This record gives sequence, C-alpha cells and structure tokens, in this order.
Amino acid sequence: MATTNTDALPSVLRGGEDFAPPTVSQSRVASIDIFRGLTILVMIFVNDLAGVKGLPWWTYHLPGNVNGMTYVDMVFPFFLFIVGISMPLAVRHRLSKNGSIASLWRHIIARSFALVVLGIALANGEKADALRTGVNGNVWLLLTLVGAILFWNVYPRSAKYRTLFKGMKAAGLLLMVAMFAIFRRTGTDGRAAWLDISYWEILGLIGWTYLAVSILYIPTRRWRWAPLAWLVCLVALNAASIAHWITFSAKLPYYFWPWNTGCSVCSPWPASSPRRSS
Repeated sequence: MATTNTDALPSVLRGGEDFAPPTVSQSRVASIDIFRGLTILVMIFVNDLAGVKGLPWWTYHLPGNVNGMTYVDMVFPFFLFIVGISMPLAVRHRLSKNGSIASLWRHIIARSFALVVLGIALANGEKADALRTGVNGNVWLLLTLVGAILFWNVYPRSAKYRTLFKGMKAAGLLLMVAMFAIFRRTGTDGRAAWLDISYWEILGLIGWTYLAVSILYIPTRRWRWAPLAWLVCLVALNAASIAHWITFSAKLPYYFWPWNTGCSVCSPWPASSPRRSS
C-alpha cells in the first residue's frame, strides 16, 4: 500500500533557526519500507548467531557445496529484491524533480561508489595489522565508518549552520581518506599489503548490482518488454556460466563487467514501471 505525503513537511525550529527537511514532499511505499526493515532485522540476528555453536543447522548458511538453502541464505537475495523493486520508483521520483539524465547517472554512480567503499571497509576491518596500521582493526573500521557517516549524511538545509555542515562533510572525507591511506595488512607472502578488494562484502555487491541493473534498466525503462528480455538474457548468462560453456563472465573484474555471471543482477530485476508520456 502506497502512502503519499502531498503536503510540505513541517520545519523544525531549533534555537530560532528554521531547519527545512531535505525533502519536502515524497512518496513512499510502506510495504517496501517494512520489508527492508525486516530484512535488516534478520541480517543482524543471523550475524549474531553465526558465532554461536550447537544451534540447529537451519540457523546457519549452508555450505557452498550443498544443494539447498536456509532462511539465512535468503537475506542477501532479499536485499537485491528490494533494490530492484525500489529502482523504478526512485528513478521516476528523481526524474520528476530533475529531468536531467546526466544528474540521474551522477547520483547512481556516486551511490554505487559509496556502497563499494563501505563494503571494502567492512571486508578489511578484521584484516588490519595493528602494528603496521598503527591502530587496532576495530578502531580503524570504527573511524572509517564515522568518516563515512559525516561525509555521506544528508544534513538539513540551514543557512546558519551551512558552514558547519560543510566542515563536517570535509572532516568525514579527510578521515576516510586518512584511514584508507594508513591501512596495512599482512599479505600471503608475509609482506605488508594494502586493501584486499577480492571481496566487497554485501554492501559492495549491492553497489555493483545497483550499477549493473541501472545500466540495463534506465535506457530501456519505457519498453514494457525490456525487463523480461533482460531477465531471460541474464538467466541464460548464468546458466551458461554455471555449465562452464562460457568462462569470461566470472573472470572479468566488476569495474569492467559488473554483471558478473548474471546471478546477482537477476534477483533485483525491477518490475516494469507504467509508461509515461514524453
């Protein structure tokens, strides 16, 4: 059920300063928000259970060589499904505010990049060498995430505190850059090494998937048959990759071929949005 706020949201008065909310009017789909919240709740729950021994088998991920899955294995596909369901709504909303396709792509690339950066940070937190980095891995990750929050936070529009907010964003960016610059881990050869980007964590994978789906969806969003056609192509790519009929898709780096073997991109494929007049 969709809930639409058509009236401007009230401003919040703090110390005589009028803080206008970042978005004064927007549409949200309650079912998607609820599903997203439940998925995050399950993710936190199963992450805590991962370190507990002696629980029933269905409370853990199934091994990769087992043909099956548990509810734990569904958390990541649920996130991808949410990305796909939300994309037509988000694209339509952004284009209604600013019809520039260039602006839309800047937003998509920036958001994808942010997710990949957060994924890299999360994946490397436990690998940090405290002696080489200068701080404990947990402290490094905490400081990196604090910098990310300061930099990517959406601050209220306020003429009085505009300089402060810009300073906080600049401080967050500098903190992230500094943390990535000092990071060191011990490589397989025993020597100091920088970030390990062989795995992007779930956030990074969602970022690459978001970019990959956007590349296919946005140019063809007005064609109702396009989502089904792309879905068939991606399923065929995945089947051919699993059968080892083709091997290039799994070997190419994400920044060159973000579709990988097609498996991640199939899950979040967006539903066809209603055709709009030009």
